[in-house]
Amino acid sequence: MNFESLAVRDFLQKYEPLIFYILITLILIIFLKNSRLIVNFFTKNFTKRQLIFLLLIITGLVFFNSFISPKSERILYDEDIYINTAQNVIAFERNQYCTDGNFLNGEYFCNTWLLNKQPPGYALSLSMFFRIFDVSRANAFLFNNIVFAVSIILIFITTYIVTKDFKVGIFSVFLYSLIPIVAHWHNSAAAEPISSLYLTATLLAFLVFIKTRKADFLGLGIFLFVLSVYTRYEFVLLVFPIIYLLVSYHKISLSIIKQKSFVPMSYLLLGFLLLIPILIHYLHVRNDPWGATDGATFSTAYFVRNFNANIGFFIQNKEFPILALLLILGIFISKRSRIIEFFSLAFIFSFGVYLFFYAGSYRYGADIRYALTSITPFIVSLSIGLFNIMKKFGDTRTILFLVIPILVNGVLLIPRMKYRGQEGWQALWDIEFIGNDIKNHIDEDDYVFTNTGFSYHIDEINTKSTDILYDKALVQSYLDTNKGEKYYFHFGFWCSLSPEQSSIADFCQNYVLQNFELESVIQQKTRGTEYVLYEIKGIKSESTDNLE
Repeated sequence: MNFESLAVRDFLQKYEPLIFYILITLILIIFLKNSRLIVNFFTKNFTKRQLIFLLLIITGLVFFNSFISPKSERILYDEDIYINTAQNVIAFERNQYCTDGNFLNGEYFCNTWLLNKQPPGYALSLSMFFRIFDVSRANAFLFNNIVFAVSIILIFITTYIVTKDFKVGIFSVFLYSLIPIVAHWHNSAAAEPISSLYLTATLLAFLVFIKTRKADFLGLGIFLFVLSVYTRYEFVLLVFPIIYLLVSYHKISLSIIKQKSFVPMSYLLLGFLLLIPILIHYLHVRNDPWGATDGATFSTAYFVRNFNANIGFFIQNKEFPILALLLILGIFISKRSRIIEFFSLAFIFSFGVYLFFYAGSYRYGADIRYALTSITPFIVSLSIGLFNIMKKFGDTRTILFLVIPILVNGVLLIPRMKYRGQEGWQALWDIEFIGNDIKNHIDEDDYVFTNTGFSYHIDEINTKSTDILYDKALVQSYLDTNKGEKYYFHFGFWCSLSPEQSSIADFCQNYVLQNFELESVIQQKTRGTEYVLYEIKGIKSESTDNLE
């Protein structure tokens, strides 16, 4: 089978949204079917005073997280691709982003589209939110704020189920919320927050299956696992800690299978069938360089560099409260625990896979966001360590001499939560130039030639692909037709780079500027990067002999 064929791409664009809807529906059915058990979990394990306290803590942390860090895209264009893909899912029910499209009386039309090499789970999740709250960057930020709220609830539940200690559960929520990158990326439009949420939900579902011995939670874990892979390909490695957990509690697993052999096997078979499209998606894009111009995408050669940088994340007291590492001692003083081993394996696989990735270093641009995908199992493991220390030395001593210093240490990191990041500033300047300057200058019938049309479509600006500029006769026909619309060329971030650095910069500087009569209508220079909107007036006379 040719996984790189156009037929495969068309299949993925058409049917991945359907697969996603099936997954969400199955998860909701199981969730609703067992809603009474979920309600009983809160009513039987906690007093009303504890529930009110928990609600106040979660509400306060959500508001804190939502306002402490600036709401901003932090990766140039990547987040716009996700938002535009969600926009296309709503408009065309296709998993694609659009590079050449227009708006007519508020209706969206797309002429040229691409399949994103990244898995579609985040964009598809975002599309469901956009159906209610409309497509915008602000609503994408709001979506990730909600993701944060759900994440800390799941972290609390997971920690409590493991330790049966309310105080430890509250501690885990605070510890997670005081990590600067948690605030940074939950106020962005990046995919990592929802990826982390689905990973947490997957681990929790299998944990609940072991605790309750209900086949429905096995199915819930399987479907959440598939959903997590739809957000990050590498999450397929979670199958190893999951298998370890099921094998470790093989008596429980086997008893469920023997009692209800058809139900768990049907969940497993259906989960595997739903997993196939995302595996095909990966095979379709596996040969894409993913930006690795100087070597393989994955290689052992990256291990030492990435390991040193990524371990540093936990021990430099800049992005993670270093005192929290003391809780590892609590893990070692405990008896052997299959639950600790389960979460440790989940951390090892979610952390370790990036050590072999060319962009897997947390010091490689904005790729520190990958740390989000491994923080949850690490936080739960540390919370188990805290629980063991409390058992050995007492609650009061541990809180006074360990918990309070760790939380104070976390509070000291609050100033770092306010950082936007250098890549974030680059994204902000380009997006503001599009959404404010360009949108306010041009008319709704005008077109902008650009290689990043997806960014403009979020602001409902008509675009044409820069590839068309190679066909000068076609461009001239646009100018001659003149139904009142104007045609522009955006000289943006990529155009400002050195031609030796970027083929796009070479195209902008050595082809467009040399072959077309351009009039600068908006110009802005920020930190050495030039942003210009040119109106295309015609084709330079020395180039007219190439029109035929």
